[in-house]
Amino acid sequence: MTNRIGCWLLLLISLLAAGCGTLPKERKQQETLDLFRQTLRFSEYEGLLGFIDPEYLEENPITRLEINRLKQFKVSGYKVRNVIASEDGDTLTQVIELRLYNIRTAAERRVLYTEEWRWHSSPGGWRLHAGLPKVTQAL
Repeated sequence: MTNRIGCWLLLLISLLAAGCGTLPKERKQQETLDLFRQTLRFSEYEGLLGFIDPEYLEENPITRLEINRLKQFKVSGYKVRNVIASEDGDTLTQVIELRLYNIRTAAERRVLYTEEWRWHSSPGGWRLHAGLPKVTQAL
């Protein structure tokens, strides 16, 4: 019996130690990507604006028309097709295949969406350097 408890304790300590080895930047990256994907999957398009780098938004403003176009669709699929990370780990580019269901026409369309994420040490987080998905460019 004590052997079993010892094995479980050793396994638990190993798992905890492995979790501590994750770099904060990598952990923050995964958390940000997961939250972004969830926000997109729930079709909370205005919430996506909070992920976009403010300087990028200033140079590439998102119009109300773009948001209203997106609101005609519900995301029915999100598939990562390609991921490219920079050598220094400060940039991550993902090509995403989105499946969008048009709530007015009951038709589904697929679009490719390229996400470019960059690490910003101050305020300390991953910021998107891309606009919103373009529903007008179907596959």
